[in-house]
Amino acid sequence: MIYVFDVDNTLTPPREAMRPEFALQFTEFCRSNTVFLVSGSDRGKLDTQLPETVLMASAGVFTSAGSEFEVKGRIIYRHDHDFPDELIDWLDSELRQSRYPVRCGRHIEYRTGALNVSTVGRAADKPARKAYQAWDQVHRERAALCTELQQSFPHYEAHTGGEISIDISPPGWNKARILVPIRERHGDLAITFFGDAIHPGGNDWPLAEALQAASAHHVIVPVENWHDTAARVSQIIPRKGALSA
Repeated sequence: MIYVFDVDNTLTPPREAMRPEFALQFTEFCRSNTVFLVSGSDRGKLDTQLPETVLMASAGVFTSAGSEFEVKGRIIYRHDHDFPDELIDWLDSELRQSRYPVRCGRHIEYRTGALNVSTVGRAADKPARKAYQAWDQVHRERAALCTELQQSFPHYEAHTGGEISIDISPPGWNKARILVPIRERHGDLAITFFGDAIHPGGNDWPLAEALQAASAHHVIVPVENWHDTAARVSQIIPRKGALSA
């Protein structure tokens, strides 16, 4: 069995560091199992969320939704992409027209092979992030932006990511592509995937959908947050039980 885990809101609180107690438990889990990590964020952000013990105990780390892959600190590949100016201009226009009133800065962030776009901005603090998330749950701005982008730029795909942003990439440059290097190393072993955005339009959905289409032996595990993940990991290898904040 191979285990694959999303990071933000699956192993950690949103954009925060992994809780120390869970980090100890999860490191032990990684040392006893074949575990891959996949994040829509870049490697720099991952360093602020996961301790080195977790990163080094895993079988491999995919960042920027699979555009970068490393094993035990060694870069295996890095695939980048140049986004056209007309796409950036279109995004700038859409952000200016948003009805959401608060702007915190860093609204379009370049990542390896992807763009991350946020109306409130990546510089938003936790209260500002929560406020936008609550507003977006009512107005569904991010979902609408994804739909409009794919209609205006059919050569790109967009998915909601985390609490406040959308991820934009060339077609197929999503988390599903991590299956190729995993299979090259481990053949057709069954995969269990944990993610918090396993729903149509979420950035975990392409990988979940690919696994479901490939084999009934694969297991998809939607989680609400890191507490949920910790409890489920405890059920796989009971050690210290579910963890609290």
